Amino acid sequence: MMSNPVIDQFINKCPCFTLPEAGELSGEVVVIDPVAVGPNGGGVREADDGALTVGAFLYHLIMAAGGVPVMTRAEERGCCLEEEVGSIRLSRWVERCQASVVVSIDCGGACVNPMGMGSASGALAARFSAALGLGCGEAIGSLAATGVLVRIGLSAGGVSGHSGRLACWEQAERLYSVLRDFLNGDSAAAPHAGCWSTSVPRFPNRTEEQEVEAASRRVWPVGALPVEQAEWFCRMLCASISDRTNVYLSPKVRYDGGKVVIEGATNVAILKGFLAESLRTVGVKDVVNDMRVLPEEGALNGDSFGVCSCSMALTYGEPDESSSMCSQLLYGEPVMLLDRDGSFYLIHGSDGYCGWVRCEAVEVVSRMEYLSIVNSKSGIMLDDVEMTECRLLAGTRLAVSQSRKGIVRVAMPDGDIELSEEAVGVLNHDARVVEIVERATQFLYRPYIFGAVSPIGLDCSGLVKNVMSQVGLQVARDASQQMLAGRLVASRWCRDGILAGDLLYFINGVGKVYHVAIAISSTYFIHSAPPGVRINSLAIGDRLYSAYRDRTFLMAKRM
Repeated sequence: MMSNPVIDQFINKCPCFTLPEAGELSGEVVVIDPVAVGPNGGGVREADDGALTVGAFLYHLIMAAGGVPVMTRAEERGCCLEEEVGSIRLSRWVERCQASVVVSIDCGGACVNPMGMGSASGALAARFSAALGLGCGEAIGSLAATGVLVRIGLSAGGVSGHSGRLACWEQAERLYSVLRDFLNGDSAAAPHAGCWSTSVPRFPNRTEEQEVEAASRRVWPVGALPVEQAEWFCRMLCASISDRTNVYLSPKVRYDGGKVVIEGATNVAILKGFLAESLRTVGVKDVVNDMRVLPEEGALNGDSFGVCSCSMALTYGEPDESSSMCSQLLYGEPVMLLDRDGSFYLIHGSDGYCGWVRCEAVEVVSRMEYLSIVNSKSGIMLDDVEMTECRLLAGTRLAVSQSRKGIVRVAMPDGDIELSEEAVGVLNHDARVVEIVERATQFLYRPYIFGAVSPIGLDCSGLVKNVMSQVGLQVARDASQQMLAGRLVASRWCRDGILAGDLLYFINGVGKVYHVAIAISSTYFIHSAPPGVRINSLAIGDRLYSAYRDRTFLMAKRM
């Protein structure tokens, strides 16, 4: 897709959201209470949306700082304009966790009168007022026994347009700054919460080491794993990854005296050390990791791409026709080559399946030829067509070089052929791409809310689900499920095929597909991640480059 001035403007102006350093609010529990108002017209609704947006952004700032944020609501709750109803709801949340501070956010600009305001509450209210320059911070003295509680009346407005949402982010940053300075600068002002209820819902946020620990202990819950159980343990871990069709992870475990040696191969670089680290986590200390990363450490002699050269070819789980069958390739299907063992190639097919196929069923092509096939307009065979050299089966997908009234010209290895338009269904992806990108950018700077799919806030797969629904495509709910649909166009080691509108998938160090994004160019993508929907880049050196997304990128698929 050609450069889009509107998209370029978003890329140039998109902020680099900066989150606090971990430990700035270590252990502090902060209850965030966006004041609930009813759906009583545009002004009231927008004020409520503004309170939710500021609250959600503040949530992520507190969490990144090592605090324990608690949101009393992240959805519409109907009419709660009455002070009594709101106080009851907040009181119930306060009972569930001890809090250092409770901040009640009202973007309608209304404030309650102070009632028996304690000194700590009054001090914090004054600091909020000074930081916001609105003179509207007040303390709610009736709940002061649980900690420091204030209501903040922010400027009316809310989430109208990108500038409105960025204003909410800036307000949340100011609120966080006041909270941080208050809690760190005056430890006597707010009682530190020694514990918090495990029933309080939180966004799951674990380090890579914690992910490995959790995955390992799901298989072997307690104690040290006997060394002789290492092969079984690795087999169970492999079964736990998100998907064994798109991800190739085939370990071979052998014992060398008291050592455990892990051989085999994977096409996901970040998984190379997964099994060895997991074994060490459960007490197997002498582990040698000799797993290969494909295709870099494969046996291909520079051959990286191919197309199926026969009408149909089976793929197998091992380089042996007596092993289990995986899938099937059809004529002209482009494949990525990962490895070779004797007379078999390990391929990554356009449906995402990895499997072994006979070498004579694949014709090796160059990178440019592969990309030309992947990114060309496609046609699907609607009927079987008998050719001199092969049979084109219904469902075969071929690149379309030209189409005119009554005739479709499709590319074959030995030259183009002309077929009747009744025999070929031509797919037009370009028109949908423009709409996908435009609708995705409408969500820019919306807050990230785990498990949500609405414009008020959404998670990564919620963004994709919402956007795709708007263009008439129904997709599954979670990223790992969404990955199963579509046609493979790029992988970790070959990203040249990415076009705007493609879905990008990311995998963590324990084999979980944890994130999805929408490409808006060959390098830029839009996605929802704490604190909100933003644009990032896979290009090293770019202002919006994300090293973490670059390292964990798995593949791109086209719907």
